Amino acid sequence: MTKISEFVEEHEPTPLTKKTFTDKHKRNLSLAHIGKKQSEESNKKISAALMGIKRSVETRKKMSIAQTGIKYSEKAKIKIRKAKLGTKHTEESKKKMSIASSLRRHTTETRKKMSIVHAGKKHSKETIRKMSIAKTGKIISEEHKRKIREAIIKYIKIQKLNGLPMRPMFGRNEIQILDQIEVEFDIFIERQYPIIGYFIDGYDKQNNIVYEIDEKAHLSPNKKKRDILRQENIINKLNCQFVRIKDY
Repeated sequence: MTKISEFVEEHEPTPLTKKTFTDKHKRNLSLAHIGKKQSEESNKKISAALMGIKRSVETRKKMSIAQTGIKYSEKAKIKIRKAKLGTKHTEESKKKMSIASSLRRHTTETRKKMSIVHAGKKHSKETIRKMSIAKTGKIISEEHKRKIREAIIKYIKIQKLNGLPMRPMFGRNEIQILDQIEVEFDIFIERQYPIIGYFIDGYDKQNNIVYEIDEKAHLSPNKKKRDILRQENIINKLNCQFVRIKDY
């Protein structure tokens, strides 16, 4: 008669080893799941099972490659959005997402699509407040600001106006005031003169004098600070005289 201990030893299961699938097998498994619809309960279980799993850089890279080029239907996109609605990310996750986003370079086509999607969207007061808080304390260098200004001007010239000269909006009485100065002093003032990413209201090249017409909006403390900095930058570049004319 066989002893119980001998039976257990004889039928003891071997430990599971990591199974390696061939590419063909993986493809077959993938095809087998196409079109299969999981119940809500199954989806919840799968989601719970995957929660907290940390994948290696190599695994994430493979997953990213696998997703490249996949086009989702509008119905699928809506489902994905609904599934992610209300998801709360940890501060660590937000930081990683921010870094990943800053390193990403979108194609012109993608940027165009993103622009169309966001056109006309109005943010709630809460969203605006959060965006404001997120930007608080961020210091942008003067060089960076100059590059931003010049890039915006270049973009508008090429993309929006097909290379035609671009002119920003004139102040309410700006044209009349500069016209009067031209007549009184018998000079020529070039209007909206572009320099280091700025547009000067009026520039007398012959006498190297810059004219700026300040309307009521220039009275705000923030605007005053920007105006002073703008004036200093222009003077440093042109080594010119700077005349500010109040129009309020």
